[in-house]
Amino acid sequence: MGAKAKITPQQVYIIGAVLTIISALVIYFTLVKPGNEALDAANVHLQAATATAEKQGAATKDRTLATREVAKARATWDQYDRKYMPNIDVSNRLLGVQQLWHEQVEVLGPRVERFLRADHSVEIVQDGITVTGVPSDPNAVVAKQFTYDLGAVAVAGTFNDVLNHAARWNKFDRLILMDNLTLRGNSPRLIGQYSLQCFEFTHNIEKPGPVIPQAAPPTGASGGASIPGGPPAGGSYELGPPGGAIPGGGMLGPGGGGPPPPGPGPTGGPSLPSG
Repeated sequence: MGAKAKITPQQVYIIGAVLTIISALVIYFTLVKPGNEALDAANVHLQAATATAEKQGAATKDRTLATREVAKARATWDQYDRKYMPNIDVSNRLLGVQQLWHEQVEVLGPRVERFLRADHSVEIVQDGITVTGVPSDPNAVVAKQFTYDLGAVAVAGTFNDVLNHAARWNKFDRLILMDNLTLRGNSPRLIGQYSLQCFEFTHNIEKPGPVIPQAAPPTGASGGASIPGGPPAGGSYELGPPGGAIPGGGMLGPGGGGPPPPGPGPTGGPSLPSG
């Protein structure tokens, strides 16, 4: 029997950094971010050209070119939108919040779980996938983006298996950020520990539907009344074992060492261009 390969703390740090770059940011920085920036720049150009064209006819050609830039950037963004974003249409707030409920409670959490557990090359040591903060107010759907801290995951396997597992998140059909990857232990049983975050953009945010009035809450209660057929206020999706000890030390999952997932809202992450 040969000696087990050991990984030094320096190697763990380098591996973690490389995996984070490869698996956490590749979609955002190589696809979504350039598309957003191109659309932003095209819109700025169009606005400037339009203002100039109103003063002098010679700028009409520049305005036409800027309009084409916007159309091209929009077409590029639409490709990413169709691939990674659910349809949450805020032009009708009641419909939009029902779509949001469906995505949060019935789609996103179970889909992440299925994708995670479909990789049989590694052992799932711990996971606590959650999607929290399902709103009861339909007006809460009017936001450019929703950000979900989905929880922490730990998997065990060989060095190559853990690397391939981390890179596999690039194939998920939502915009997922796999971050904070750390490795511990000795090959052939390394434990890779990481967190997952998801970004979702709404549609028609520039023309949201009219505000939907809500019934007054009962005396002593806070917040609006729930809509019939919708989830209760503060509802959430949660699947997987509760937080517990990880072999070799550390805690994961609800009640573990990871930060508590906030409710959805326009906090951090990439953003859509205005207009």
